Amino acid sequence: NALVSLSLSGTTARLISSRRPELPIYALTPDRRVVHHMNFVWGVSPKLIEETKESHSRRAERFVAQCPDFAPGEAVVITAGQPTPGQIERFTNQIKLYYK
Repeated sequence: NALVSLSLSGTTARLISSRRPELPIYALTPDRRVVHHMNFVWGVSPKLIEETKESHSRRAERFVAQCPDFAPGEAVVITAGQPTPGQIERFTNQIKLYYK
């Protein structure tokens, strides 16, 4: 069981970390600079992922499916921010329970 946050800036992972959850936090980002910053955030394991046109939620699911840290059938909470039409700022607008 873990928390997986796909974030372009790392803000969501930092907010989750500030609550000091008992579960590990995986911060997924396509930005190498964000990965470097996330290395210094409590409880966060940053992972560099490829930039694609795929939805943020789908990329997080693919990461969990391919990551050996998660056992089959394990539940993972995924947070992501999927842009919507007319949206100026990006923010987390999806929270999902995903089973590997």
